[in-house]
Amino acid sequence: MISNKYFGVVFLFVIACTTNAMSLEQCVKLSPTSGTCTSVSSEYRDVDAIVNCSGTQVTIVSTCAMTTGTADVTALDDIVISSAAPANNKYCWCKIVSPVTSKWVYRYMYSTNINCAYSCVRGCANAFLYAESQDVTFRTTAYSNLVY
Repeated sequence: MISNKYFGVVFLFVIACTTNAMSLEQCVKLSPTSGTCTSVSSEYRDVDAIVNCSGTQVTIVSTCAMTTGTADVTALDDIVISSAAPANNKYCWCKIVSPVTSKWVYRYMYSTNINCAYSCVRGCANAFLYAESQDVTFRTTAYSNLVY
């Protein structure tokens, strides 16, 4: 029987490990609740952002898609980006790509695909920069849906 003490540890942080081509394993502690991350640069590139979370650089990519979900809790392997109807791509999705990889996590809907394209990367970065309850929920979802 596992005591409740151990269940609490599981929910407080995630230790994620990756293996490179030389079979070296790297483990990082990612905590959705312990403070916030800081921005590595003052400007975000078109689709990705880099933040520093307790000494670990985390790279997040973003995209606008026609797939929707529940903000900060829906995580999917695949999302649909429409080339035939680009106006439908107004739903912002974020994905951690380094030092580990997560599934796509739904952030929120913008009023237009143009607003999404302009602001999605900032919305994804903000999920790591702030300690608001929805941001903690987003990080918990991302860290709980790592792809190995």
